[in-house]
Amino acid sequence: MRTYSAEGREKEEKWRRRRGGVMKIMRTEKNTGEKIRKAIGKRAVAVVLATLLIPGAVSVIWAENTDPASSYMAVASSEKSSDAVRKAVSRLRVHEFRGGTEKKKAVVLKWKRNDEADAYSIQRYSRRTGLYREIAEITAKFGTSTCRYVDRGVKKGRYYRYRIRARKNVDGNELYGKTSRSIGVYLAPSGSKKNNVSRVATKKKSYRLVTGATVKSVVALKTGRAGQKPYKMTKNWYSSDESIAVVSAKGRIRAKDQGECYIYCAAHNGKRAKIHVMVGMDPKQKIRTVPILTFHRIVPDEIKNRYYADNQWVASLSDFRKQIRYLHDNGFETISADQFRKWYRGDIELPQNSVMLTMDDGFYEGYYLVYPVIRKYKMKMTSFLVGTRTQETTEPYDGSARERFIGWDKIREVREEYPQFEFQAHSWDLHHYENGRGAVYSRSYDELAEDLKKCTDAGYDYIAYPYGFAPENYLQAARHSEMKMAFGFDRHVYARRIDDPYNIRRLKVNGFMTMKKFRKLVRNY
Repeated sequence: MRTYSAEGREKEEKWRRRRGGVMKIMRTEKNTGEKIRKAIGKRAVAVVLATLLIPGAVSVIWAENTDPASSYMAVASSEKSSDAVRKAVSRLRVHEFRGGTEKKKAVVLKWKRNDEADAYSIQRYSRRTGLYREIAEITAKFGTSTCRYVDRGVKKGRYYRYRIRARKNVDGNELYGKTSRSIGVYLAPSGSKKNNVSRVATKKKSYRLVTGATVKSVVALKTGRAGQKPYKMTKNWYSSDESIAVVSAKGRIRAKDQGECYIYCAAHNGKRAKIHVMVGMDPKQKIRTVPILTFHRIVPDEIKNRYYADNQWVASLSDFRKQIRYLHDNGFETISADQFRKWYRGDIELPQNSVMLTMDDGFYEGYYLVYPVIRKYKMKMTSFLVGTRTQETTEPYDGSARERFIGWDKIREVREEYPQFEFQAHSWDLHHYENGRGAVYSRSYDELAEDLKKCTDAGYDYIAYPYGFAPENYLQAARHSEMKMAFGFDRHVYARRIDDPYNIRRLKVNGFMTMKKFRKLVRNY
């Protein structure tokens, strides 16, 4: 083992305490991994390779970490960002790993090529040591979609287990990805009654489920040869996205959230069945709460990235399109303000997959960018406008970052062509700050009532409070006005029938929201 100076040992000890876990530092050699695993025991641990620059020498570190969320780790040398290295390592995965046999006493391993990998480490399980040992390292071949390795150091009548790790060279350092799922291959001798699985057959290749539903998937392992049974009857079930659907060890699928994913059933040698699962809401189930989504300004991606990268109130057009398409593809039914009011009063019932879309502030991108998307998917949306910002004509769209607002000419056009895209009030002249706070907080009851009257005189029946909140005198003024309902704002609360009709809660969809968070935001069960 390499020795270090006192200073080097002190720095290494500090690094080890900071990173946590069981660490061993050894010199680089082929079987370092096996020596480390033997030293720390044969527990089911995640062993990963990382590189650390220590004064005087570059050493290889194997880290034991039992936290599934940290199944791999990489530490950058010198000043290189460890986050960048983690991202590089996370892409080094081995997909569709499977094995078979050749007639001439050989095991053939195949897997899907990873574009990020420079080489692959082939490991075989040793019954003598109880560890996996590297038997070969092959260079990644480009121009082909499948990689292949033939292990000829095998004997008939024996069962061999393999796994693979991808390697990438980054700035002279060797980074290894997460180890693949292990597979086993049986070299059946002549006259054997058992053999490897040649096909995993399933009765049904796709399911349409509603959230919360379960179904038992039936599969059968086939050897393809009469009179022979699979060497192992084990079935390894897993899901491509456990936030959408999960599967038990016996093949029972449970739908969790709306979306699509794949359920896989793999045999001992990597042969697998692929089952498509589509999860939606149950349209027959009556809704008890309504998610009301609030968007603000939507701009092209280049404008978002260049000028508004840190602004949560500005979202990219590509993200908005993905969100609306998700609602469409998963059967959501958008509702108007009038429909929501009828549901609130108990006049109608709505299906479980109902959602209300709103947009605040009246930016002219609402007409040029948002309106075409809503109309394409035949949805409904309510846009809340500020009276003093609404001029007679709308400026032509020029794709710049400057704020501009929709005019009455486009409002009349949309109302005539597609009334499902409606316009309501966002106050007449209260959407600005005075003395460091919203103007509504410095106005009297009479002034607030007058502002509401201007909105109702302009034909608006509903209002969304400026900045989403209202003081008590504003709430009282709204209750005594001709407004049918008023909408506030809350990050986590769905609209309910027991809520104040003049303070209905809405949910913010900001410019940083991922699709995973969006799916969680709209699921209503």
